[in-house]
Amino acid sequence: MEVDSSHFQSLVNNIPGISYRCLYDADWTMLFISTHVDHVTGYSATELLNNKETSYASLILEEDNVKAGQTVAAAIARNEPWQVEYRVRHKSGQIRWASERGQAVLDEQGKVLYLDGFILDISEEKNAKQAMERLAVLVRNSSEAMFLLQDAVFLDCNDASLSLFGYTKEELLTKHPEVLSPTHQPDGVASSEMGRQHIELAASGVPQHFEWVHQRRDGSLFDAEVSLNRILENDVVIVFGIVRDISERKQREREVHELNSRLEQRVAERTADLQAALEHLKRAQAELLQNEKLASLGALVAGVAHELNTPIGNAVTVSSSLLDAHRQVTDLMTTGLTRRALQDFLNDVGEGSQIIERNLSRAAELISSFKQLAVDQTSYQRRKFNLSEVVHEITLTMKPALRRTAIVLEASIPDELVLDSYPGPLGQILMNLINNALVHAYADNATGTVHLKAEPAEAGWLSLSVKDDGCGMEPATQKRIFDPFYTTRLGKGGSGLGLHIVHTLTTGILGGRIEVRSEPRIGSVFHLHLPTTAPTDGTLQTSDVPLT
Repeated sequence: MEVDSSHFQSLVNNIPGISYRCLYDADWTMLFISTHVDHVTGYSATELLNNKETSYASLILEEDNVKAGQTVAAAIARNEPWQVEYRVRHKSGQIRWASERGQAVLDEQGKVLYLDGFILDISEEKNAKQAMERLAVLVRNSSEAMFLLQDAVFLDCNDASLSLFGYTKEELLTKHPEVLSPTHQPDGVASSEMGRQHIELAASGVPQHFEWVHQRRDGSLFDAEVSLNRILENDVVIVFGIVRDISERKQREREVHELNSRLEQRVAERTADLQAALEHLKRAQAELLQNEKLASLGALVAGVAHELNTPIGNAVTVSSSLLDAHRQVTDLMTTGLTRRALQDFLNDVGEGSQIIERNLSRAAELISSFKQLAVDQTSYQRRKFNLSEVVHEITLTMKPALRRTAIVLEASIPDELVLDSYPGPLGQILMNLINNALVHAYADNATGTVHLKAEPAEAGWLSLSVKDDGCGMEPATQKRIFDPFYTTRLGKGGSGLGLHIVHTLTTGILGGRIEVRSEPRIGSVFHLHLPTTAPTDGTLQTSDVPLT
């Protein structure tokens, strides 16, 4: 039978979908098919018409082709239209879905002349449906509570939601989510008001992510993390929500917060204890420094007594001799004074007077030096002074200690070195360094030399060193030599404060720095780098004594 193809094309080529007319034979031979068939099959209408090798029916997957044929045969037998869905293999190898509606055209005897039908490409709808079905399976079997809201009431939910909140689906559907919340949140905000705000924002397209306290059917509360997002279903706004139970995490956070609070309290208490201990230590250190000053003053007094003993003793002896000579002359004046006796008396008086003058002058010099040194040591007064004079006074003070040893004290101090500083602390530093050498650098009855040397450094500074040729120090000892209470003679009279005081006074009130270089069995050198003019704020405060 001949078909007017041009008539059909003029009607259907611009209609979405595929219109066709085919024979009811084994190959469903196409008599006419619209041009839209290329979208579903990848073949043009010309390639599929009257082509037994590549027919439209050959592109239908075999199992779907069998089922479609059975459906069409049953519909023809009932003289009814049919509708069938099947899969088509595209020319590219891709599988696409088609939905076909059709009806047989019969002659007067009821014999099938041909089949007319309409085919739609439903691949996108089918894939979307399959994706939704897969998503539904995932949502249904998810361990996290998921739900759908429409117009702020429950539309659907998964099994995890029912398990989490303790409700049946019938009890939740068509209810507002506020039934799952206490009246107020922990911050005092009304749950219903805040909950509606979150839902309205999500429905408007603003994703919501927040923490929330929920209430189960039995009244128990739990912490949750909630996410709300908008989805569109047939232009209907639906809010998709996920509720995740975070009670354990929040409990751990509360425990950590409580632990941190306790730790902060303990740290505060411990800090207060340490502060009190530090203040106590500072006071103790200040007292020890004061005691050390008094000890130095005691050594000074002992030196004064020892040094003054000789000249004053000589003066007393000579004056006693002069008194005896005076009594003798007085007696001779009553019995008869001879020229020779008078001359001897005058000679004795002259010689004795010279001896007394020399010794008393020596005593006066010593007293003047010791007086100045005592004032400096006890008052920490600032003044201009000649460094060589201070070293000379220190040398006189240390003589009694040196005489008990075989150690020689030498000094190389230029006379022109003048400082505007604190002679008392500087003197105490030198005395401590010399005494440290006598006590620690030399064994009993050992011989050696302690050398004091000073020389100008860069502008406004001078270099002062105290060097010994004693036993030296190990590196470990050098690292701790200025630490308070550190001594290598523990229990043998060492306080561990001498060099700490040296460091404190040098870096504090004098505004300088000190370093030590030492090698075992060779000796040690304490090198001081001092400004010739001490800092203007260099007043020593006990609270400023560093705990190095």
